[in-house]
Amino acid sequence: MFLWQGLLSFGGFVIEQRPLTTSIQPSHSSLLSEQASRRRLDPTPKYHQIKRKLEEMMLSGELPLGGQVPTEHGLCDTYGVSRITARKALEELRAEGLIERTRGRGSFVCRLPQGVRASGARGAARGPFPVNATEIGVIGATESAPGPSEKNDWWWRIVQSMEASLSDAGFHLTVLPVGGENPDVRLFSRIDELKGRLAGLVCPGSPAAEPVLLEIERRSIPWVTINRANRNQTQNFVTADNFTGGVEVGKLFARSGYEPVLVVGLKLENAASNADKFFGFTQGYAGDGRSTAKISYCPVKSLIPSEEDREAITRQLTAPSRPRAVFCIGDILAANVLRICQGLGLSVPEEVAVVGATGLPLAEHTTPPLTVLAQPMQEMGREAAALLLEMIRTGQTSLPGRYVPSPMIGRESCPVSAR
Repeated sequence: MFLWQGLLSFGGFVIEQRPLTTSIQPSHSSLLSEQASRRRLDPTPKYHQIKRKLEEMMLSGELPLGGQVPTEHGLCDTYGVSRITARKALEELRAEGLIERTRGRGSFVCRLPQGVRASGARGAARGPFPVNATEIGVIGATESAPGPSEKNDWWWRIVQSMEASLSDAGFHLTVLPVGGENPDVRLFSRIDELKGRLAGLVCPGSPAAEPVLLEIERRSIPWVTINRANRNQTQNFVTADNFTGGVEVGKLFARSGYEPVLVVGLKLENAASNADKFFGFTQGYAGDGRSTAKISYCPVKSLIPSEEDREAITRQLTAPSRPRAVFCIGDILAANVLRICQGLGLSVPEEVAVVGATGLPLAEHTTPPLTVLAQPMQEMGREAAALLLEMIRTGQTSLPGRYVPSPMIGRESCPVSAR
């Protein structure tokens, strides 16, 4: 499998949250309090708002390596949140290796967020770009299929939304070569040809993109991924708020009385957006008093399922404890579940309710039409453009990632009136 094969697979998307410009204050609490009122209108989960703020303080140098992080009680007082929310924010930082928590002493910064220079400052200010740097490179499409298709519809809807925003600012998109022999060599040869004209780059986030992004970083080119390349990425991404969206689907299933339930998706370690949806779903389902023991997970190799994947799903749907509802991490997966149910003589939604999680046009035309947790593709495109433009304007190559809310669209495959 060559370097780019992972870039065209379906997944979650989107993100926006404008990093707040703050001056360094005498204390952590005063700096946090200054932003608290503005963040009350922020749709991002509060634990993630707190986490992001602490990361910004690390980036600015207000929380240096070895510095003590505000306590759970301090975060509760500043943000007006529960101790559970404050603890989750700190646990997220600990899980990403950014802080160490010691009983009786507190939490301390042990590693700076990804993308920080040795000085501890955010991306080095390089001053304004040359006047002729007006091209934004787009990675993630083959030359044989440079336009929309069913397979990569989500990606091109995001790109088209980006194009409209960037065009207004005087920039235009350039599709960079992917595929063929020596794809990485061809790509960077083209990037080097555009030296002086290339103002930034955008690509889908996936583990396959990581070595490419490292090379782009070495060239000091601003870049943004649609979705995170991995769960530790904290900078330069736009993604949907898949965790909160997953919570809403979990609540829907719980309040509808569905049990047992099945989630179908990629291996959790292989896709950050996939894992966010699943863990959000688990929290939403359990939060309404249901047991997580009633949740099963069926991993598949691709969001466009193979025959082996379809057989694995069929085994779940013919088991003695057949799931009453299925949450699929992608719409094409969900469409295949509908076909399998039809082949087994199972009525949807009367016997098995089905929900997808992309929002592709095909979801409106399945039988029955799919209820989906929609990825806000146009909003994601606009946010990705805004993030790149901010980098270009400020001369920075690293800024905090942005999240965009994911709406649920109710259709016949799963009633949503019980929400």
